[in-house]
Amino acid sequence: MQLKGAIFDMDGTLLDSMHLWENVGPNYLRRQGIAVPPDLRERMQPAMLRDIAVYFHDELKLPYSVQEIIDGVYAMIGDAYRYEVQLKPGALDFLQALKEQGVRLCVATATDRPMVEAALQRLAVAPLLDFILTCSEAGANKNSPDIFLQSMARLDTTQADTVVFEDAWHALCTAKAAGFRVAAVADRATAARKEEIRALADWYIEDYRFFPARDFLAEAGR
Repeated sequence: MQLKGAIFDMDGTLLDSMHLWENVGPNYLRRQGIAVPPDLRERMQPAMLRDIAVYFHDELKLPYSVQEIIDGVYAMIGDAYRYEVQLKPGALDFLQALKEQGVRLCVATATDRPMVEAALQRLAVAPLLDFILTCSEAGANKNSPDIFLQSMARLDTTQADTVVFEDAWHALCTAKAAGFRVAAVADRATAARKEEIRALADWYIEDYRFFPARDFLAEAGR
């Protein structure tokens, strides 16, 4: 069956940006004089920014509102999305090749819209996309398949003719369990689970530059 739709995560999948999220939570807490919980990075990986802010407010007892915490995180990393973060090598060419073959494209991400739009507009990705959908807008993080199912509905495709591109283990598991074929993108942040990810995925992308879109389309269309 011909590939009709591709759902791309952003951070770690299209953008080399996971280092921002690995450090922003600990750095934010240290600035507030709060000890960093040892499981903070694991908590943050599947979470929406609002979830993280609620955790900081409710459990770590930061003396700020949830919105003030969100604004503080934006202040720390927003400029990186606006001016610094780069695409993974070969990602733009890969997207363009899919677009040229009539594949409908979207980004489905846990990152909130202002940072998503700032980065994807600057990097010339936005014009290739049918739309962007965030977890906040979908109403659930990627432990739930909602964002993938809503994206598929908007693309007007099915699980059989859609591929989900992700780097994170939990998101790959969610998409796979929901009936999607998945393409896993290697990232430093997920290197410890590389073999598990490789075994789960239908495709494993070490580097877009060495993953020809033509070959992928031919295989995905079988």
